[in-house]
Amino acid sequence: MKCLLILLIMLSSHHVFAGEEKSGIAKRPPAGDSRKIYVCNTGNTALKTYNGAIDAFNHLLPGQGVYLCRGGEFEVTRLARIATAACEVDQICTLGAYGEGEAPIVRSDGGVLNMTAAQGRAIKHVEIRDIRFIGPGYVEDVVTGIVVNGETAIEHVKFTNVDIEGFHTGMYQIQRINKAAKSVNVYGSRFLNNKGAGFLGGINDSELKGNVFKNSGDGKGGHQIYVAGEKTGLERFSVLNNIVEKNTPSSDIMCNRGPIVAHGIIDSLTIEGNHVIEDKDNTGGGCWGIAVDQGRFWPEKFTNLIIKRNIVDYAANTPIGCSNCPGAIIEDNVVTLKAAIADGIVIPTKTEGDGVITVAPIVRNNIINIEEPIATGNRRWGIRVTAKDAEVSGNTIKYPEGNRFFKCVEVNGEEIDGNSCVTN
Repeated sequence: MKCLLILLIMLSSHHVFAGEEKSGIAKRPPAGDSRKIYVCNTGNTALKTYNGAIDAFNHLLPGQGVYLCRGGEFEVTRLARIATAACEVDQICTLGAYGEGEAPIVRSDGGVLNMTAAQGRAIKHVEIRDIRFIGPGYVEDVVTGIVVNGETAIEHVKFTNVDIEGFHTGMYQIQRINKAAKSVNVYGSRFLNNKGAGFLGGINDSELKGNVFKNSGDGKGGHQIYVAGEKTGLERFSVLNNIVEKNTPSSDIMCNRGPIVAHGIIDSLTIEGNHVIEDKDNTGGGCWGIAVDQGRFWPEKFTNLIIKRNIVDYAANTPIGCSNCPGAIIEDNVVTLKAAIADGIVIPTKTEGDGVITVAPIVRNNIINIEEPIATGNRRWGIRVTAKDAEVSGNTIKYPEGNRFFKCVEVNGEEIDGNSCVTN
């Protein structure tokens, strides 16, 4: 187990830092507030480096914090690892910012933060906020900005109002075997220009809420949000009220992957209130919207899945769909397609094979709006469900007049009533 832990740290950071420095830990904080340790690359603070700040953080008492100066810029010179933080629910430990002006910037050609609890230690009740983490840019190197190692004892951690920009993967939450972590949440933050993924992985009882994901993914292999459940499973994970815009770095690259995807074994995944926005003139057949289905190398399943109140604009392929998702609820979503080159909502999206078969899904009160006629003779549906005991009702499908290749709602090969089909 010790060897596995070391290997995870090495793989996650990817980068071996040159010129390793030995920054001292502040023996006493500045006068005025004994709970705060101030760090600035200019001025008269005892600590002046980011690595020194992380060293200090590993020695905090409950209720204390380390704060980087606003307007300051810091370089990561070696692996920045938070290994212990025994804080308390009413005395959290904070890594944040102080002063006036722009948020402090932390730059690195490798990773900026690795959260791996030391053996016999824990990282609890921590908030990281108000900092810009900037990587080497949109490059081929597999560089992960922030790693949260859920194989170790980590719980009740918040990332609030941070920027994670210019990495291959912005944040990677690892949870493979031990499932030792829980409640690692990201609020009100921005994931920008990350080539492979803005967010990857997932830890039990966690949520991504109120964030902005933009210009991540390379249009071919990347996703803005990729929730991954390993063989041991992921439980109670939520993707809430995020803006997910342009799954490519620029208008020169066509979107050909889904902005929000989930693969693996996941119980109680909720995807709610998100707004997915793609360029309607720059999307290819692989540009799905919200896809919860097979993508791994073992039988997969998604139980207690909820996809609701999302807006999906201009995904070229299936805007919303799932497979291996018994009892899934897909409701109150609004989908806009440039043209019906794919179906609006599909269950199942893929051949279910050895995975759990989808039965009794609920698809209700959704709106599918197709703006332009089908360009070919391929038959398309607003909603298409091929699953036993499906409930499909109260949906509204709007499509161009005179489009003879379009069908409204089909369940198990038959058009059904109980939905509204109107021309726009």
